[in-house]
Amino acid sequence: MVTPINKMVEHHLRVSPIVYRYKPDEADLKEGQEMFVVQSMKGENKSYIVMLENTEWSCDCPSFKFRSGVDQLGNCKHIRLIIFLKDNNVEIKEI
Repeated sequence: MVTPINKMVEHHLRVSPIVYRYKPDEADLKEGQEMFVVQSMKGENKSYIVMLENTEWSCDCPSFKFRSGVDQLGNCKHIRLIIFLKDNNVEIKEI
């Protein structure tokens, strides 16, 4: 079964990157924080900000805010995509 995460991973790897990491010094991040941007694949000029602070994830997408499209851990598809990329050592370019 093809899931939204499968589609997002395939797009990121084969079509064009949709996930970028902010450079810590330019994003004014504290120790233990990482910030990412995930671009929409729908062609809209839309993107979502995903934050990792120590072990806590957050995203500014409606699914995460309203808990409507999250998994049992409370992660939206944008967070799950970044976790997958990080766990599989896929390069995430910095912006």
